[in-house]
Amino acid sequence: MAAAPDPGGVAAVPVPDTLADAVLARARGLDEPALAVARAGAVIGRSFELDLLGAVSGLPTDAVDHALRRLQERYLVQPSPDQSGFDFRHALIRDALYGDAFVSAHFDNGAALAAYQQAHRLLTGAGAGLEAAAVVGRWCAVAHLLGEDLATRARRLEAALASLPAGEETRAVRAELLSGLAAAYMLDRQLDASIGYGERSLALAPADGDDPASLNTAATLGSVLVFAAAWTRAGRCWSRRWAGPSSGGWRPRRPGPTG
Repeated sequence: MAAAPDPGGVAAVPVPDTLADAVLARARGLDEPALAVARAGAVIGRSFELDLLGAVSGLPTDAVDHALRRLQERYLVQPSPDQSGFDFRHALIRDALYGDAFVSAHFDNGAALAAYQQAHRLLTGAGAGLEAAAVVGRWCAVAHLLGEDLATRARRLEAALASLPAGEETRAVRAELLSGLAAAYMLDRQLDASIGYGERSLALAPADGDDPASLNTAATLGSVLVFAAAWTRAGRCWSRRWAGPSSGGWRPRRPGPTG
């Protein structure tokens, strides 16, 4: 930071060099939930709605409400004109917080990527094809955070799917890989493809639907349906994600053969 001139002899006051520095200086005083919500909103975009914000941040409703109050107090966000959600007060505020979220996660994600790649190599070399395929979904999720393009991630996931033999013992891993494809296409805003892969994943779910792949896919489909403005169906997906299968939430139509 540069120092402002002080003709009166008082100690110089630090002045941020850029707007991004000023935004981050203001954000440093936030508690962890408020900072997490700010970063989650920045990942979503200039504007964000409460349900999607809760899904991305992973925080309960009361924590999100508290965080939004803190963000408004610091003039970082404001209610959207139609009161359906919130907007960052300026695109540059969103950009600064997005960059902060990326940098703070980058080094941990880099270590995770190397670990998943090494695990995949070792498992493949040991002839443990099913276990190697099970690593691919998490590998691709981290690779996305580090900027890998959709085509590369989709090819890797499809190749892992193709490597699995038919049989009940591969069902759970197949569901995880399809869930990863649903998430990948959601992030690229290819909504129809995301829904297709998501429904194929859920068709492989156990009867209670209480496995990680099913819950992750339900969260993905809820987000996709928000983008598609299918509000009622999206709410049912998230009810299933947050309340568990006992809530009697949305179940997809069962398509034909999957794989």
